[in-house]
Amino acid sequence: MAGLEYRGALTNTIPTPAKDFLCDTAYWPDAKPGDPVIFDASGKAIKAPITGKAQGVLAAKEYIMEKEPPVVKVRLDKAALYEAEVTGGTPVVGGEYELTADAKVNVAANTNAAVKVQQILPEGTVIVTLL
Repeated sequence: MAGLEYRGALTNTIPTPAKDFLCDTAYWPDAKPGDPVIFDASGKAIKAPITGKAQGVLAAKEYIMEKEPPVVKVRLDKAALYEAEVTGGTPVVGGEYELTADAKVNVAANTNAAVKVQQILPEGTVIVTLL
């Protein structure tokens, strides 16, 4: 598993839609579904820093023609559920934790929490929502 994998929503069973946004050209080559993202001053999606909250999760890359600006689809819904791997300890339901650079839930750090644990799965992964 890599990054935050979409698993539904807290509020209903309808899939959470992803909206189109321009993507920063420096981030585009490394962008992958499951990346937590934020938006820069010009409104372009960039990878979220590991020391803060994400504004959304990258759902897909739009493959583009050579001269078109890069576009990505981003889920913004804070009720969207994501499955993620865990590192740094044992999580608790309701706990708020930071994410690592590869979007794992870092149980050892919560100063700049980015996600809230909603469920712990038997496989050792967790279901989270963005804060």
